[in-house]
Amino acid sequence: MERRKSAGAVLHGVGTTVNVGLGVFNWGGDVKKNLSNKKSNVTVKIADSSIDTAKEGEEFVVDTAIVDAGFGLAICTFGASIVVGLGAAYVNHLVVDHVAAGAKSVVRSAERRKMIRKLSTPSENVEKKRYYSKGFVHVITREYPF
Repeated sequence: MERRKSAGAVLHGVGTTVNVGLGVFNWGGDVKKNLSNKKSNVTVKIADSSIDTAKEGEEFVVDTAIVDAGFGLAICTFGASIVVGLGAAYVNHLVVDHVAAGAKSVVRSAERRKMIRKLSTPSENVEKKRYYSKGFVHVITREYPF
């Protein structure tokens, strides 16, 4: 009796270990891709890597729970729950990837808006003078190089 219990525990541990290994492998590829992107600045790279870390963590926890439930119910459902569990894990991957891509695009667009605002606001070294002539307002802008 003891051997069967320990063998089952070893098999369950192997499945979790494989899931962790695949998650770390996918996470490493995503982070490498984020960090090698030459168009992004440091803020976007860190945000993208954080989003990928959260995505892989969610996939590990939820996929492990779904697959464990599928295997746990396999005896009662004559194996159909395994197929349903694998399908649910696949749908979870699709949803999480879509949400992560949306979050990354929000971060990128916010960073772009921040850069546009930064470029469009005048610096401290700008002097503006207004004068009026014949009902018109004229603005002279002079920027000092220091």
